[in-house]
Amino acid sequence: MMQTLRNNEYFSNPVFEKMLDCLIGHPIAFFVGSGISVDPPSNLPTGDELKNAIFESIFHGEFFPGYVQDSVKKIVGGYRPETFLFLINDWGDYNWKKIIPPLLHSQSNSNHHNISSLVEGQKTHIILTTNFDCLLEQSLKQRNIGFDLYVFSDDYKKFDLHSGNSIIKLHGTLKDCTNKDLSDSIIGSMTEVANRQVPSLTQIQESTLKSILENFIVVFLGYSGSDEYDILPVISNTDCKKIVWISHENKFVSPKIEWSADIRKRTPQDFVDILISKQSDSARIFCHTSSFLWYLTRASGATPFEPTDSGSEKIQREIGSVHSRKNPLGLLGQLLHYGHEYPSAKWAYSAAIEKGDTADDELLGDLYRGMGISCIYLNEHIEAIDALMSAKKLYESQYILSLKDDDEDDSSHSFIHQRHFLVMSQLSEDIGLAYYHIRDFEKALNHLTVAKKWSERLVIPSKSRFLGRNNSNLALVYFDKCMKTEDENDQMILLQQSFSCFNMAVILQENAGDVVGLAKTLNCWALRTMVTQDWKAVLNQSYRSYCLMKELKSPFSSEEFFQARCLILYSLCALAENGEEAERILKDIQPDTCIPVQEIFSLYISALEKHLIFKSKPPEEHPKYLDQIRELVIANHTEE
Repeated sequence: MMQTLRNNEYFSNPVFEKMLDCLIGHPIAFFVGSGISVDPPSNLPTGDELKNAIFESIFHGEFFPGYVQDSVKKIVGGYRPETFLFLINDWGDYNWKKIIPPLLHSQSNSNHHNISSLVEGQKTHIILTTNFDCLLEQSLKQRNIGFDLYVFSDDYKKFDLHSGNSIIKLHGTLKDCTNKDLSDSIIGSMTEVANRQVPSLTQIQESTLKSILENFIVVFLGYSGSDEYDILPVISNTDCKKIVWISHENKFVSPKIEWSADIRKRTPQDFVDILISKQSDSARIFCHTSSFLWYLTRASGATPFEPTDSGSEKIQREIGSVHSRKNPLGLLGQLLHYGHEYPSAKWAYSAAIEKGDTADDELLGDLYRGMGISCIYLNEHIEAIDALMSAKKLYESQYILSLKDDDEDDSSHSFIHQRHFLVMSQLSEDIGLAYYHIRDFEKALNHLTVAKKWSERLVIPSKSRFLGRNNSNLALVYFDKCMKTEDENDQMILLQQSFSCFNMAVILQENAGDVVGLAKTLNCWALRTMVTQDWKAVLNQSYRSYCLMKELKSPFSSEEFFQARCLILYSLCALAENGEEAERILKDIQPDTCIPVQEIFSLYISALEKHLIFKSKPPEEHPKYLDQIRELVIANHTEE
């Protein structure tokens, strides 16, 4: 194949040859993704291929109703591979280490060997990767090329830009250089991505990545650019020296090069376009990945490794069949639940319970809890409470059995106790929210208070995060109970309790670094502060919430963005009679920033005109005005 390409002068492009010479003549680093391990004899699947193969293996032969099949197609196609692996891991006896053992036994291909040649020729000494296979390490070992592996925070502390050959595993690895099992490092990465923790890179990982981007020409190979929760925010916010991004083309066609200056002249099409357009003299090259590496290796003066067609069977055919494992419908429920496909999730949980193929009280408790939460989202709150109460009994039964079998220290810090405290905190919170939705505030407060007490017994690092959420939920219930109470003294007490809980939630979420929870709490608090007509407080809370949401984007719904914008406009109109005054107020709230986004200020004048109609109206008519502000926001195309 490659001989034919050479005869056809596949890369006889002067601009491309100049690009190769430039790369060889300057310090470069590689950033590689799963695409480099697809070619034979490695034959590793891409993330999506792996995800689809595992799903097919687990659910082979299962029957789903039509609407569930539609939901399955949607969620399997939409999940990141890390998210999918996280969700299936340790559900019953499912474990990704058992499902994909072939990843431990594959062989390096020409891409790995040509990168090794460039390392050996001292054309590069830094390789960043999101892959957790060990094929690059294998190739370097075969040629007796020394290198250091960077996986954990203590490893990164030893990193230096000018030290020896370095492989930096940003998402963890299966093994280290001595074949020691390090698969737990992958679990950590999967957990952070699946839980949408932003950022999921540690501070030292982020600073290492930034320093490399700032000091080296970085060549991206086999990388989709889909890591929106960790890698992409760092790249986007770094003044990169220069980026060369290889966008893989399956066909062996002449490479197409797009320079940053050319991309700026048109509307960038995607993240990579936007990224390249911001970097001086950077480029995006559309070509076959293995061919690019072949020619880059040849330009370095080394003899490139030839691609091979041998062993072209995809590795997903070797993935162990796991459809005989227990409770696949329960796992399906979890996958659908996480993807917000609640009707289908409820069906799967219910079918799993009815099938009755688990004697494990804890797993059965998970099924009932999943069905209960799905019912909450479907506004079937009575059914939700019944399911959640069943889950509670099962968890308590399993806890008692675990204590009898446990030889650990009986202190509350033991793993069994701490796991029970966490489960009961979350379950009590679920039950409390179900009662809240049917407006039974007394029972809601009772269960949410119990949830808070369970959280207070935790000694885990995320204790403040759970307590922050507990307080935020209590604040909502106290407020709504206040609105239903006729006695003025009781109203004042409940309102104070509500705002005290909101304030405590904000403090806890700030301490925990729970930026997503903090933004949501501030947004809820701002909406409820409107009843006091303390417009400065409303503006401060909604402004802070909006700035946090604008920075993170991904975890928030358009509804939350709309609400924050509407509240900013509403409170500005209540406080200011003209644009200059509104701008001054915003500067007072955040001294170094004028306004959160330009469209808010441009909408202000139109909003003020409508506000004048409502200025003398009683508070009960304010929601009408808020609806008009919302329509104004939507009409002016401000959706994120």
